[in-house]
Amino acid sequence: MFRNGSGSEDMTAALRKALLRIGAELERKEDLWQNDEILYHMSSDVGKFQISSDNYGCVFILVPGNQPAIKTLGAALSASGLFEREEVDFGTYT
Repeated sequence: MFRNGSGSEDMTAALRKALLRIGAELERKEDLWQNDEILYHMSSDVGKFQISSDNYGCVFILVPGNQPAIKTLGAALSASGLFEREEVDFGTYT
């Protein structure tokens, strides 16, 4: 969770800075207009991942099938001091 409000320019700048720690680079940007969403396909020192950003201010980082990358991304975001980890119990949603 970003401390100052997701979707803002400050959040985007903080996210870019945090992801530089793992050598993240944009491969391509995909406009999913039917979902009001933009999907950024990224590559990094820990593998590939996607960042989803929608028109409602929600931002998600998706790392399918790469648990070590999830931990490294989380550590990079936490180290910035602007993001904090929030545990989710998916069992409450099923």
